[in-house]
Amino acid sequence: MLKYVLTNAIILISLCTTTFSAFGYDVKKYEKDYGTVYRIQMHQDEVAIVRESDYSIVINKINDFRCPEGMQCFWTGPFVMNGIFVSSNENPFSLTYDNEPLNMFESFGYTTSIINVIKQKNFFWIYLKVSH
Repeated sequence: MLKYVLTNAIILISLCTTTFSAFGYDVKKYEKDYGTVYRIQMHQDEVAIVRESDYSIVINKINDFRCPEGMQCFWTGPFVMNGIFVSSNENPFSLTYDNEPLNMFESFGYTTSIINVIKQKNFFWIYLKVSH
């Protein structure tokens, strides 16, 4: 009986882990001449974290007010990303993007901006540039 319970628990844990990684956010890091670029894949209602040794960026809300591709819109706005820059304390920030970075966030010697946003069917690719 104990063997049966343990086997089912292991199967359940592996299914939960697979499901979480399939639906969770994903972060890739690229070093460029102009700074570090993070490619973040996330869904609308997720929280994503970019971690480095001396800072972290917590993305806690994204909103896309841009006109969907192939549509004609009466009113449009930018892509907006809200989060917290964490170092020795927490600094909230809001970044906007509308085919170009509309603002940047500076904290603790780091400058962060959105350099591209690509909307897929049910998630976003967000490209952040961080320079020191």
